Amino acid sequence: MPRLALTPNEMWAALVGIAGHVPVPLTAADWIELLPSRRCAIGDEGIRFEHRTYDGPALNAHRHRSTATDGKWEVHHNPYEPWQCWVRLPHGWESVPWIHQGLVSRPFTDTTWRHIRSVVKQREGRAEHEEQLARHLDELLRRAHTADTGVSHVAGSRPGETTPRAPGAADAASGEPSPTGWPARSRRKTHTDRTKQRNAQAPLPGSPARQVPHMDEDSGTTPDIADSVTSAAAWSVFDAHQEAQQW
Repeated sequence: MPRLALTPNEMWAALVGIAGHVPVPLTAADWIELLPSRRCAIGDEGIRFEHRTYDGPALNAHRHRSTATDGKWEVHHNPYEPWQCWVRLPHGWESVPWIHQGLVSRPFTDTTWRHIRSVVKQREGRAEHEEQLARHLDELLRRAHTADTGVSHVAGSRPGETTPRAPGAADAASGEPSPTGWPARSRRKTHTDRTKQRNAQAPLPGSPARQVPHMDEDSGTTPDIADSVTSAAAWSVFDAHQEAQQW
């Protein structure tokens, strides 16, 4: 076809129709290559982007030691699995976990993280703000799981703060105004809320048991967790090695 002007796709379609094609299986590295990428530096705190910090022992020998002209490394990430990223090191791809994954009890996506960033105001330093984002994210995921709508996520509010209803509002359980003007909670609703809370604290089916922050029934706040680090493989949303075995 020397006189025909074909695009690369048209030429490919014509050749495949004549000679056929052999599908090439993708390796685990190929699956990681297909993920969105960016250039990031490896500093003393690790890798930081989108207000998240990723760090692990695999980065110790490569902090501030990039041979690239921009001093950065190639980092790939999955928008549906933002609690870990992959950095291309001299020996190959290395998975690096998010340092605050232990504060979050359930899987989330980058869309949920961007929502939390839009409603939580930064009042402290960068490290403190990232921890607050993680705690607000955990509260949102817990309440979404238990279908609890009693807390209003106002910009800058702290986890556990509630927005009271106006005096004279109807009680959620009985449908009638309470004598004091504030909504009264029946014993059945209180028991149901506590049952939902215990279920929310239970591990996901099929996932290994791990320590997650528990809510205080009296104050509704989450206690501090000292150096709580959870393996990124616990939720198993994407595994490049398992994807490669599907061929």
